[in-house]
Amino acid sequence: CPANSYCPGGALGVKPCPADTPIAEAGGVSPSACRPTGWTALIYSIPVGTTFTPASPRPANLLGRSNLVQTVMMDNEDSFRRWVPACPNDYFTWQFFGRIAITTPGQYTFATESDDGSLLYLNLVPTPIMPDSAAPAAPDTRAVVGNEPPRSSVSEKPRGTYSLIIDNDGLHGARKYSRTIQLQPGAYSAKVVGFEAGGAASMKFTYSGPDTGSQFVPVRSIDSRVPPLESSPSNTWTMQIFALPKGTMEAPTAFPTDSLVGADDSLPIINFGSDQEVRAYVPKTPDVYAWRIFGNLVIATGGSYSFCTESDDGSLFYLNGLSTVDPSSYTLVVDNDGVHGSIRACGTAELTTGTYSAKVTGFQWGGGMAMRLYYKGPDTGDQYWFVRSTGKSGVVNEDPALGSWLLQMYGVSGGIAATPRNFYARQAIGQSARVPKIHFDDLATFRRYVPSTPDVNYAWLFLGKVMVNTGGDYTFCTTSDDGSMLYLNGGALGSKFVLQINNDGLHGPNQKCKTLTLTSGIYNAKVTGFQAGGGVMMRFTYSGPDTASQFRYVRSVDTKTADLNPSYKDPGSQLPEVFSQGLHARYTYKSWDSKAAVWNDVSGNKRNGIGSGSGFSTICETDVNGAAGTVCSVKGTTAAALNFGAGSVPPTFTICSISRYTGAARGRVLSGDGNWLHGHWLGNVGVAFYEGWKTGGATTIAIQPTDWLLFCGQNAPPGLFVANGVRVGNGAGGGASNIAFGVNALGCCGKSEASDWAISEISVWNRALSADELESVLSYYS
Repeated sequence: CPANSYCPGGALGVKPCPADTPIAEAGGVSPSACRPTGWTALIYSIPVGTTFTPASPRPANLLGRSNLVQTVMMDNEDSFRRWVPACPNDYFTWQFFGRIAITTPGQYTFATESDDGSLLYLNLVPTPIMPDSAAPAAPDTRAVVGNEPPRSSVSEKPRGTYSLIIDNDGLHGARKYSRTIQLQPGAYSAKVVGFEAGGAASMKFTYSGPDTGSQFVPVRSIDSRVPPLESSPSNTWTMQIFALPKGTMEAPTAFPTDSLVGADDSLPIINFGSDQEVRAYVPKTPDVYAWRIFGNLVIATGGSYSFCTESDDGSLFYLNGLSTVDPSSYTLVVDNDGVHGSIRACGTAELTTGTYSAKVTGFQWGGGMAMRLYYKGPDTGDQYWFVRSTGKSGVVNEDPALGSWLLQMYGVSGGIAATPRNFYARQAIGQSARVPKIHFDDLATFRRYVPSTPDVNYAWLFLGKVMVNTGGDYTFCTTSDDGSMLYLNGGALGSKFVLQINNDGLHGPNQKCKTLTLTSGIYNAKVTGFQAGGGVMMRFTYSGPDTASQFRYVRSVDTKTADLNPSYKDPGSQLPEVFSQGLHARYTYKSWDSKAAVWNDVSGNKRNGIGSGSGFSTICETDVNGAAGTVCSVKGTTAAALNFGAGSVPPTFTICSISRYTGAARGRVLSGDGNWLHGHWLGNVGVAFYEGWKTGGATTIAIQPTDWLLFCGQNAPPGLFVANGVRVGNGAGGGASNIAFGVNALGCCGKSEASDWAISEISVWNRALSADELESVLSYYS
């Protein structure tokens, strides 16, 4: 059966196709085998104020259609009215459907030039230009608007899905966008849509490539049959608006249903520039509010994609299905959170072909408002386009514990100079709270979550779970005023919390970082810190493969199993590395031999302390004398003396001790040859005299005379002296060395200035520890 004909009686019964349908399927036996050439045009009215092409025009707003449009070359409103006479001057949208025949493989450049917006979609799965014979199709019996004849029905189901090729949308004058793609021979279903808001209207669709001699010419369709209207998917985003309390500073992680103001499921794109534009979809939107928007992102070509949110105030963008650890969870791709003006933030994701659930959250604190979401990658020709949802996505109701940190505040009586190691003996302040990220820059921020946070002397504990999707090197940082510490466990880090960052002590805003090599998985995280007085800050950030090597606030994926009850104890008691580097001698309460009155050196160097006199004992005390938890010690009266022997204080040294007065006799506790004392003197605590004062001669820290003192000193640079986390050195360097030290013995005054004493531990190094090393020791002992 020849072209442009149908053959009900075989080759001897050739009949010409009806007018305007000259191309016939091979072997067709009825007029239905003849396909109408040209484009099918549909024109709809749209609401005043429309700023982007509607994703799904309402069928009731259909003004007319035609299946005879030869080319999509509309110069003005009259060009549209030639095919649909009812087309108005302003506020209408168009849809052109057809099939494009490609006969020569190669690169083709398509262009849309429009006023206002336009979009080009192609089904990139080609079908034969002259398909095999199909059964006769039933005629279209639906009512026709206008004077056009009914269009033919599709006799086969469409294969594949539409891919967005050109995004030339939005309010603008005549503007031309183009994109080049590689095509193989075949017929490609095409859809050209757009809209006109006001003023001039135009729509031109052209292409160039091997079939056109590389000249731009109007694109012609070989078949104007289109899918039934009701089969078109609703390609929109679903948006919910929630009321927020005034003073909100970040996008919420929980969205209580009782704060839901309204919702709309007809967003074509996410592009808001004012509160009024949001209220066009949810009229009751308040002045302070949050949004949660769901949709589906279809990726036709796998590769690297960059996503950006531009918002005022904060916003977050998530994709579902990226995590190899938990594919059902959302992964944060863009973090643009916080109170700020219109700011753009971007993130990258490696995506494979398929459909991804997408979520956008954000909030409006006050003032200007903006929320836009766009992306670029292989599907966009590496040009930024607004992200469009394919198909309508339902709302996912999330567990409030997901995506938040659990925070508990603790009070500290009598002053604080270091982060507590254990919290189980501390007095909790208020109720625990869930926070989206650890970003606290002042006291007001802490009080927003825990209103009863005091002005001074408090500590905090954050618990959460950090998901690592892509293994590699990750750099974690805490920035705090005063001290802070980071612990992690899980994976290769083991089952117990391990101290990773020690940013402890009294100081202003200070950042410390550490790089860890982590495998994919979920890691338990604990961030602790304290505030003695003055300004306060606590931030926890990281960078690595999951963040495209950009620093972001660390988000927790789950806090459902976090335990903040009073019995919670810190298992992070691993001995720091410094104890294996130049340790000269070490004495612990467990190494005291009460029968022999010998304090054994556990360093392996056999510098044992020899006891003399009477009044020795061992004791364990809990939650007393300034300590949180249990401290065990060797205890003695003024009659109990110790001598650790010649050279127990080496030429260059650092010495750290945990000791206290226990009775009325308060002279020296640790003393040495000549005039040497460490820690205590005549009732003063946190002092040192190494043949000269290395600190002041009086107590300068907040401590009771019988409280436990963790005191470190050294006789070489950096020359640090630290008492219960407070630096107390006077800057005088040097000091007596290569001497013996003991208790209630030695030197000028060991006996004459004897004390009732208790010592939990003493460690001596044959070198001056660095500030970082000393902090690790203090953290371990505290």
